[in-house]
Amino acid sequence: MHITLVTCMEMPGLLPEDEHLKSALQAQGAEVAVAPWNGHFAPFAATDLVLIRTPWDYTGHAEKFAQWLDRLEEAQTLVSNPVALMRWNMNKHYLVDLVRVGAPLTATAITAPEARDILSAAEKLGLQDIVIKPVISAGSKGLARLVSPDHDTLEKALTGITCDMLVQAFVPEIETLGETSLIFFGDKFSHAVVKKPKEGDIRCQEEFGGSATRIDPPAFAIEEARKLLTLLPSAPDYARVDVIIRDSDLILMEVELIEPELFFRLAPEAASLFAERIIAN
Repeated sequence: MHITLVTCMEMPGLLPEDEHLKSALQAQGAEVAVAPWNGHFAPFAATDLVLIRTPWDYTGHAEKFAQWLDRLEEAQTLVSNPVALMRWNMNKHYLVDLVRVGAPLTATAITAPEARDILSAAEKLGLQDIVIKPVISAGSKGLARLVSPDHDTLEKALTGITCDMLVQAFVPEIETLGETSLIFFGDKFSHAVVKKPKEGDIRCQEEFGGSATRIDPPAFAIEEARKLLTLLPSAPDYARVDVIIRDSDLILMEVELIEPELFFRLAPEAASLFAERIIAN
């Protein structure tokens, strides 16, 4: 089996954690290549499976990325995750879809990237402390927390943003409990990490001073996250469910189905579990 791991022109090589995955796939007998999604298309037309890993620049080129997904579909290339599922997950409108079928999301609205529209949405939701982020984004790009926002503050926060905005109630537990990422391969739970921002920030990514620590989450959280996966339009091969875990319930933050960091550096044995899942399918 020939598998092509997808990167991007900005970062064409594999991250160290995906070297674990490459080795695990090779141990299963696969031939593994690496190619950026926005490079030549030939590697993707000639492979048995396209496995999306780090196309991290796609949010700045969403239309071209969608066209690339279309080409994969037209070429009848096997893709993981499925193209239709990734296309749905590209835009944070998917969170509204999940709320409609019962996902435990904090108060949420989607508006045009205009200060007056965001203020109106916050007022309708009864919110004074909000988080805003573009509906097409990754890595906290465009993310801002605003307390009692005014028009001028919002205008500044929206500089350079042209897509719709997600408006949500700020969840204070992000600062104390942190955000937990539960990683699944199919419906099988693999491992979890808790990500915490540095003091005075809400961004959990390590490049912003955040930390990530492997944990054993409570059983109820694993089961609730697994139930969330059943609400998706189709079953994923892999998923990262980001939640805030409280004493007896959880709040959904994101379901990452395109290019989630899977934290193999904290759980290197999980790469073998993922490789087994991929080869078996």
